[in-house]
Amino acid sequence: MLCAKLMVGDHPFIVLLQDVLLYDTTAELSKENLTRMIQRFVWTGFSKIMVEPVPEEDVSNCVPL
Repeated sequence: MLCAKLMVGDHPFIVLLQDVLLYDTTAELSKENLTRMIQRFVWTGFSKIMVEPVPEEDVSNCVPL
């Protein structure tokens, strides 16, 4: 993220990773959406991160070992 520091400065920003998509047919949109995350950031002033449960057998596929 430091490579964007000159452009972003101290302003809030969003990092969107393309490996996670929210589908309106399967996501619980009352909680799982970018608008809600932004609202909570504005309300609390704290960073937010959206995560999802991953089966134990898939963990090695998610992060380098």
